Amino acid sequence: MSVDSSTDVDTIWYTRCPVPTASGIAIDTGILSGTFAPEHVAVTSIRASDDPAVRESHFDHSQERSFREGGNIPPLHARSLGKDTRVVGLTWVEEFQSLLTLPESGIAGPEDLRGRRILVPGHGGERIDFERAMALRGLEATLDVAGLTLDDVEIVDVRTQVGNLVERQGSYEHDHYRFELAALHAGDGEAFYAKGAPALETIARRELLQPVFDLATSPDPRHRVNNGTPRPITVSAELLETRPDLVQRYLAALIDAALWAREHEDRAFEILAAETGASVASARTAYGASAPQRLLPSWDPRLVELLGFQKDFLLRHGFLAGDVDLDAWLVKEPLLAAFADAGIDPTTSPLNGASS
Repeated sequence: MSVDSSTDVDTIWYTRCPVPTASGIAIDTGILSGTFAPEHVAVTSIRASDDPAVRESHFDHSQERSFREGGNIPPLHARSLGKDTRVVGLTWVEEFQSLLTLPESGIAGPEDLRGRRILVPGHGGERIDFERAMALRGLEATLDVAGLTLDDVEIVDVRTQVGNLVERQGSYEHDHYRFELAALHAGDGEAFYAKGAPALETIARRELLQPVFDLATSPDPRHRVNNGTPRPITVSAELLETRPDLVQRYLAALIDAALWAREHEDRAFEILAAETGASVASARTAYGASAPQRLLPSWDPRLVELLGFQKDFLLRHGFLAGDVDLDAWLVKEPLLAAFADAGIDPTTSPLNGASS
């Protein structure tokens, strides 16, 4: 491993989305900070910063010497704009994904969506509109289950606000789906896309809401592809080039956290619930009983292929500024080296079929 010893690093930055990640486990358990303590390197949260420009790096990857584990839409968008990042691992955690509707809509399954008005959010701001992209992808996948396409439905735009998740004591606060719910109850549309534990929490609070079809149950992994599946781990290219040892150390911390989660499932679910802002019961249902077993980063070729599938969807619908060369973006050596040090089979895959 070539290391530029003249490149002193006293701080690295991290961020993760409010979803199940090895990063969340590593942060909560102290594994991440403990891993870098011998190097006298501080690990600092992007989302907890008082500087709005630093916090925005969660979406645009502008902060130097930073890592991100989260949804694939913002990093793909940032890369399409020329941000100098690299993907150093991929994960796949199944999650509940479904259109939600009201009983009186008469929508009992994907086949009932033809000709229906589907609510799709959009903030219209400069930041990548990942929630709109997620909703369109979830809608397209649901329609495909029934052999339908986006041309078979009427898309009703719902104006939302640019989100501003705030990290508080290790978890996130968010008001989920309030714009879509208001439009649904106003009769502007008949269904909207929701995902993860927040979707189940929303259903629990609104007893009349019912799912149309949980995409996590589809045997076709392409139906399950969205912002969080597959989920990339990205890093600033400069840090990877000058201090690959720190990148490998970071990945080693994520591996340690993923292995810890496998041995401490109950505590892991408590952390995942706090990360997603939901109850433990909702987290178990939304992400499956095997979620703590699925946090290990991977270079499964199928995940790379499915990331390409997602990239093509985003490009086709205008969410990217241009095409992204995945071969140039993905760097496998640091994770493979971390696997070797941990004695882990690099062919281990989290993609094990549809969740039950």
